[in-house]
Amino acid sequence: MYTSGTTGTPKGCLQSARGWLQSCVGFSQALRLPEGAVLASGAPLFHSFGFGLSLAHLLVGGTVAVIS
Repeated sequence: MYTSGTTGTPKGCLQSARGWLQSCVGFSQALRLPEGAVLASGAPLFHSFGFGLSLAHLLVGGTVAVIS
């Protein structure tokens, strides 16, 4: 996975499936996402919302719409 930081140079990171799941559960609980929540994002800014936030919406049976 690519991550960017304040240095502007690419870095690598390793995340497990369990880590993603825990992150998604945490996001959905912290945001109190209702069942069927919808996330709409513009394609150029999709990365700033984060993959985990998208998965949190899917976890509650929601929809993720990326508009290009």
